[in-house]
Amino acid sequence: MVCACRTPPAPELDRAGESSVASPPAAGSAPQLQGQPACAKPLDVDRLLKDLRGASGGQSSEAQINALLESAGLPKLNSSTLAVTDEAWRLADSKLQEVKIKAKGQQSLLVLRFDLGAVAFAARIALLEHEGTTRCLLSDAMSQGNFGFSCPGDNKPPIEIEPRRVVSADWDSLLVTVRSGKCDSRPGWQGADHSLQLWTYQAGELSSLMTFVTYAAHYTPPAPPLKVAKHRVEFVGDAPKEILVHSDIECRPSPLHPPKSKCMEKHFDARFSYQDGKYDVSPTSAP
Repeated sequence: MVCACRTPPAPELDRAGESSVASPPAAGSAPQLQGQPACAKPLDVDRLLKDLRGASGGQSSEAQINALLESAGLPKLNSSTLAVTDEAWRLADSKLQEVKIKAKGQQSLLVLRFDLGAVAFAARIALLEHEGTTRCLLSDAMSQGNFGFSCPGDNKPPIEIEPRRVVSADWDSLLVTVRSGKCDSRPGWQGADHSLQLWTYQAGELSSLMTFVTYAAHYTPPAPPLKVAKHRVEFVGDAPKEILVHSDIECRPSPLHPPKSKCMEKHFDARFSYQDGKYDVSPTSAP
């Protein structure tokens, strides 16, 4: 059956093992807006991007990038837990996309992805409110990382965000796809942990409603993964939409696996329904 455990929303770089298929955010972790005036934190996006590109890749890039992020009101990068001394953070990708995440006004989403060589990536994500020609920072709650890169790679970006009318027919929710894992030359496990996060703006705050694991496979080279978990997420009906999760556990035995390795293939489905500001697993879910 599907576990809806009270766990953090996504697996991070140093996390091996299996993840729950779906989980709501940890208790008490809903991001809070501070009730500040709409333009308490104006953000000059063009200037920030220019300065970040100039600071990327150098020996002191982390300190320079962090100074720029802090001045913009965004969380700093932190490589201290990664035990990496010969790589530097660089701005690998940036995107400014229009969204309608509130019933009124204009909003946009600034997504900044930073790479630390082939070891890790992190994303700093700003929800911006438009006040005339000025963009004002509303929330940085969707910022992500540090994550390792998915292994093997599938030529898709490590993080993508898609606006979609899920909770309301009048404004967007945000689907955040994170393709993480561990795929570098350091010893230990390799593999992939992909997830889909559902965010929405309700009751005056940007909230993470659910995180669904969409793909998980871990292995220790040279043996390939013995077990691969695939979970397909489907949004159905009118808003607020129901969420269907179709799960398959596949076994891929190999002579390189230990003789007593065990794996059992199975399929199960789960249904999640929205009520009172959150998604809960439906009693109709079946293993």
